[in-house]
Amino acid sequence: MNGAVAYLARSETRIELLSVLAEGPADSRDLREELDASRTTVSRTLDGFIERQWVTEENNGGPYRLTALGAYVQREFSDLLDAFELGDDLAPLLGRVSADEFDLDPAALADADVVKATAEQPLAPVERTMAARQNSDSIREFATVVMRDSADLAHERIESATGNDTVEFVVDAAVVEAMREDPSYDDYLDAAANTDGAEYYVHEDLPYMLALLDDRVLFGVVDERGTPLALIESDSETVYEWAESTFERYREESEPLDT
Repeated sequence: MNGAVAYLARSETRIELLSVLAEGPADSRDLREELDASRTTVSRTLDGFIERQWVTEENNGGPYRLTALGAYVQREFSDLLDAFELGDDLAPLLGRVSADEFDLDPAALADADVVKATAEQPLAPVERTMAARQNSDSIREFATVVMRDSADLAHERIESATGNDTVEFVVDAAVVEAMREDPSYDDYLDAAANTDGAEYYVHEDLPYMLALLDDRVLFGVVDERGTPLALIESDSETVYEWAESTFERYREESEPLDT
């Protein structure tokens, strides 16, 4: 590990002190008050920074200011921390898909909303998807699981679709097989295959749930039992462009539904 990274990572005070000095010069008293740290801790930290040429001291006791090198280190380390914090937020999704399946730069999701399934709200991701779908004119979606309420809503949307609508579903082959084995879904499949205003495709292996709903994108993952774990929603243009190209690629690999 780089020595500077290891040195900073071992002490939250070091990170905070660099961040304070990034706002402007400060003397030792101001630094102690800002960090709520002892004189010894602040003095020892400043000595370490001066030794590494990250900080200069104008007089005995300050003010202290960052050097150009110190400003660079502070900025890059702060970006690193932000990246790991974002990684923690996105872990329920990114930790369950491969880099080949998900080639979007996670930084594009910095402002996205993350909806996680919890013990109190185990279906929160599904409910968020259903609400968004119900209020959207354009729907292009990967379907990776069969859940009755969600299927009912999709069925209603397909039946009401007209030639002026954009309604496209790419469904995992395992989902279609499960629906074919359940007689209660017979009408669903018939409508999906024969409605003029909607298009229904079957793919052998969809990696995650993905939906383009008007100008926003939702995608999520399920566990081995098909239980939704998390959903991410974004209205970023970068994310939308990625989702659109991803949807089109999987749709081209799919076959039209045949009942």
